[in-house]
Amino acid sequence: MGAFGWILTIAGAAMFLTALQLTLRANANTPVPFYGPPAIAPRGTLALRTLGAALFVLGAVMLTSTIGAWSFALMIVAPAASLIAILAHNRGVANRGR
Repeated sequence: MGAFGWILTIAGAAMFLTALQLTLRANANTPVPFYGPPAIAPRGTLALRTLGAALFVLGAVMLTSTIGAWSFALMIVAPAASLIAILAHNRGVANRGR
């Protein structure tokens, strides 16, 4: 179960972050809101983000038998990475607008 949990967690994070990267590229000149839809949502990114988040959480839950409570700490990694990416993107958009 441990190896399958790692595979699901890594695949889910990759899908989630790929969907975010596609969204940030499509909105290169506009800020992306933290909550709510972006100005331009590329086709398929909502499904990719949803499936990625589901696989990520499922994999992390499967890892509880292997790494214990650290699996819940692991679930903070992808959202934290996306938060940092959105902050950097929005800061870049604001700096280009000056």
